[in-house]
Amino acid sequence: MAELIGAETRVYKRLLDEVETFVGFMAEQEPSVALRVAIPNVGFEPTTYPYLDVQDFSADGAGPTLGPLKNISGVFQVTIIQRRNAGIIDVKELASRLLTVFAKGNRFYDDDLCVTIHQQANERPPIYEDNEVRVPITIPYRAYRR
Repeated sequence: MAELIGAETRVYKRLLDEVETFVGFMAEQEPSVALRVAIPNVGFEPTTYPYLDVQDFSADGAGPTLGPLKNISGVFQVTIIQRRNAGIIDVKELASRLLTVFAKGNRFYDDDLCVTIHQQANERPPIYEDNEVRVPITIPYRAYRR
C-alpha cells in the first residue's frame, strides 16, 4: 500500500500521526485539556479551546514513491489556537511539550520511509486576531528512503 500513496502524503500522514499521538497523551495526562486537531480541507468548527491546526509546506517532491531524488524536505506547522483573553501560559506550556515531540534528531518511520527532524522546531511569536491567539510551531523535516 505504501507505494500507492505519494511520498509527500506519507510524510504528512506520519507527522500528523505524531500530533494525534500527542493529543492522546495530553488527554491521559490532563483530561481537562480536550485538544482537537483541524486538518486542511476537513470541515472544522472550533467548539473548545485550545485546539491545534496543522499544515505542511513541503519544499520538493519526487512523485509517488520518492523516485530518483531519494529525499523530501519541508516544514510542518502546528499552530496552537486559544481564545483571545484566555491567557498565554497554558499555550506556552503546550508549545513546550510539542517542541519536545518534534525535537531535533527525532525520527519517525513508515515502512521504508524515515522522517527526520533535522533542525530544532521553533515556537513563533503569538499572532493576535479579533477572537483568537495563534502560536505557530514550525518543524523543519527531511524524509528519505531507508
